[in-house]
Amino acid sequence: MTGYFEKDFPDRFVECHIAEQNMVAMANGFASRGKITFSNTFAAFLTRAYDQIRMSAIGFANLKIVGSHCGVSIGSDGAS
Repeated sequence: MTGYFEKDFPDRFVECHIAEQNMVAMANGFASRGKITFSNTFAAFLTRAYDQIRMSAIGFANLKIVGSHCGVSIGSDGAS
């Protein structure tokens, strides 16, 4: 799904790769400037961004965060 959004809206898409803390911090910054943000990563890696998520919540940032592939195995997407 992310690939479709990136293709259709390249000026509204930011790829953060394996930097979940940075992804949430960037989403917080965009949200503080009035942008609507959606962040998505594997749930197992999203836990790394706990401090950034907590600080965003303290500041009442309007973030949408999705953690997929929770659990021990991430299935067909392969090992990390």
